[in-house]
Amino acid sequence: MKPNVIALLLAGALALPGTLRAQHAQHHPQGQDQPQQGMMGQGMMGQGMMGMMSVPGPGMILMQKDALGLSESQVERLEALREEVNQARQSLMSEMMPLRQQAMEALKGNEPNLSAYESALKEIADRHVNAQVEAARVSQQALAVLTTEQRSSVRYTARLLQDMMGRGMMGAMMQGGMSGC
Repeated sequence: MKPNVIALLLAGALALPGTLRAQHAQHHPQGQDQPQQGMMGQGMMGQGMMGMMSVPGPGMILMQKDALGLSESQVERLEALREEVNQARQSLMSEMMPLRQQAMEALKGNEPNLSAYESALKEIADRHVNAQVEAARVSQQALAVLTTEQRSSVRYTARLLQDMMGRGMMGAMMQGGMSGC
């Protein structure tokens, strides 16, 4: 794989968490009546990012299409898989909004309904698990489109990104005061 392609992928991976946070903030401004997500929300986003890096999906593969030398039929199949992923992501987002709202509502008032809160959180967790399994399934389908050599290159890049993301998150935790624990 060409060094400039690897550098571009790594730069994109490092910029992605900040971009996602900015988009989230733009679409979900935190007013005074809305509690901040804090470390739990950030941690879940980080875990989601690590999960995405460990299973190279069709979008990641398509970013490397020139370096991998993908054929037109490979590109078409990967684009179809990417569209499937995008539709599933949109569906999950629309399903999760009411569940998050239920969780927030359960905590309001003088006596929060902890059982309703727990139930909503469990449902959210189940949906996340299902989404990760689906991502792994689509990743397998995307990798099956590739030749053995192309798969090897994609997996190598995914490992590099995962290592860099892991080191970046560890560094952020250390700088954020976690080192005193």
